[in-house]
Amino acid sequence: MGTDWYKSNLAAILVNIAIPSLLIWLVGRKLNSTPDVKVIDPMTKDSVDARPNHSLWGISMEYWGLIGMAFFSTIEIYRWFR
Repeated sequence: MGTDWYKSNLAAILVNIAIPSLLIWLVGRKLNSTPDVKVIDPMTKDSVDARPNHSLWGISMEYWGLIGMAFFSTIEIYRWFR
């Protein structure tokens, strides 16, 4: 294994993309799976269910792991076959 082994091994690159993507997906699932909280407005006495909304630009956190994996894997596969 020389210094260029990492650059010449596509499987190692894809594993290094998949591990953080999986961790992001797991954290996102955990954050968005917490139970609803009932919030009561003290002025009107109305009850509202507050749901967790951990998202970025309207996309739930767990999907960013999948989007990142697809995006960066596509870039690396393109670079590999170029």
